[in-house]
Amino acid sequence: MRTSKLLATVCSAVVVSIATISPPSEARNSEKPANCETSEEQIGTNKFQVAKMLINATPIQVQSVLTDYEHTAAIFTGVKSCRVIEDNGADKKINFVATVPGNLWTFDYTLAIHESPGYIEWRRQCGAFKRNEGFWRLEPVDNGRSTRVTYAKFVDAGFIPQSMVVHELRASMPTVLANLKTNAEASNMAEIELKTNTN
Repeated sequence: MRTSKLLATVCSAVVVSIATISPPSEARNSEKPANCETSEEQIGTNKFQVAKMLINATPIQVQSVLTDYEHTAAIFTGVKSCRVIEDNGADKKINFVATVPGNLWTFDYTLAIHESPGYIEWRRQCGAFKRNEGFWRLEPVDNGRSTRVTYAKFVDAGFIPQSMVVHELRASMPTVLANLKTNAEASNMAEIELKTNTN
């Protein structure tokens, strides 16, 4: 019984720490949106958890929020820090330190990230987890005024049963997308308001 509770606690820690590569937010959004589609897709040799959502902001606005690593820790209560340790333009290495509520567990890991217009992918470089990889795909909708966002992730946490990791990923990914939607749409509204006031 104690082992089961320990695994559940550790798995919760994984959820907090793997919900990274995400945008900043002034207001944290903990509600899981009804307009988020989730599924499991075979990509290469791994089964990725995939979440999709329509965001009322341009792909450029969405990507600007996603790549503002300086503010990533502002959106997730469990992320203590997010730091760019190597910047080679489109290729970066980002270090994350994340904890579970109560700071019982801390995870420190580095991701190698590659950015291109409309697409961001990452892989575990070192630190916590055996594997941590995935991507963001941003597709223009409504003549580029909105964005169809695809968020895909595969995590192998090592000693934690994969079924538990998958369950928690599926539960947390809609919230990550909700945070992104809140921030990107706020950025879009601010830009529209600025243009209106200028004219």
